Amino acid sequence: IHLSALTAKLFGFPQAIAHGLWIKARTIAALSEHLPAANMEIDVEFKKPVRLPSEVILLASAPGSSGELQLKGVCNIEHMIGRWRPIA
Repeated sequence: IHLSALTAKLFGFPQAIAHGLWIKARTIAALSEHLPAANMEIDVEFKKPVRLPSEVILLASAPGSSGELQLKGVCNIEHMIGRWRPIA
């Protein structure tokens, strides 16, 4: 379902979708200079799949030891929300 339109359709999607863990990893990479260097955790919640091809916008709170992020697509569709914080 992630790279093939054919398998995506078998699972009820109209087209291929980006893998959620890839989206999370790419988000962390994009925020690498925004996040603490160590001792933090990032929790995310997937809301809607990102269909391929697609454009998304990453929004994040100010750099710091904790914060929030949001991944949005066309028509303000919320694909993923999350937050980072120090490991307790």
